[in-house]
Amino acid sequence: MEIKTNSGRTIQFAEREGKWHINSEEVPADLLEHGQGSYHVLVAGKGYEVYLLKSPADGHGYFIRVNGKEFEVSVKSKTELLLEKMGMKKEGGSTQQELKAPMPGLISSVLVKEGQKVQKGDPLLILEAMKMENVLKSPRDGEIKHIKIKEKQSVEKNDLLLTFV
Repeated sequence: MEIKTNSGRTIQFAEREGKWHINSEEVPADLLEHGQGSYHVLVAGKGYEVYLLKSPADGHGYFIRVNGKEFEVSVKSKTELLLEKMGMKKEGGSTQQELKAPMPGLISSVLVKEGQKVQKGDPLLILEAMKMENVLKSPRDGEIKHIKIKEKQSVEKNDLLLTFV
């Protein structure tokens, strides 16, 4: 996961085998949730009180307070970072009528049905690619018109997966 602050600072976080890595360096860290939106984070022996204040409508960022100081941060998932690294950009816009495969892989699960109403950000299907499960989410509010793939089907980049009404 990559987090960018309103000051322009970029931090990469990853958890591998129960250990935290910050900017590719293994760091002793622990996270304790106090309540909804309230956390105590311990990083390299230093404690931080973190509060989630609100999440913007696009679902990619947050307004947080860390030890009394407020930040706006944007968050990119492993899938979004991988797509950027491979030179692929997600199609956007609220009028997108089709969802295409962003990379070759195997459809491991279809999470919606034809005729189902979805909202932007709802999970639609899971694509296994490069030993990772990638949850493909709805780019818009709408209704599923046709599902063009089945579970356990292999797909290539830009194959049509489903269409919206």
